[in-house]
Amino acid sequence: MDIAHLTARELLALHAKVADELIARGITRSYNNPTGDLADYLFCKAFGWKQADKSFANVDAMAKDGKRYQIKGRRITPQNKSRQLGTLRDLAGAHFDFLAGVLFSEDYAITRAAIIPCSVALERAHS
Repeated sequence: MDIAHLTARELLALHAKVADELIARGITRSYNNPTGDLADYLFCKAFGWKQADKSFANVDAMAKDGKRYQIKGRRITPQNKSRQLGTLRDLAGAHFDFLAGVLFSEDYAITRAAIIPCSVALERAHS
């Protein structure tokens, strides 16, 4: 699909339709930047985890065995090459058992993913 000929208004309308469709398919849960929601969806789908309620602080998913996961995603672009994941609030409180992180390329292809124990995240976190 060549979108170069679309006006700004048409691009924004397309963006809104894409956001609606991602929510309808259960891939995202909000109209915010889709990176975090996509990371949650992919990890839960791949490992059979249950997504936590949106209001559940510091835990994004639960495994059947009760293990708790904080999930972070980062989209790397030519304009922002940082691989640093988002803020882990109250990391010292150990509200989750594992950190699941995924790095996406500019077009949302997965370039790297890892699951690490909370203790390792705490050791290596930068403030």
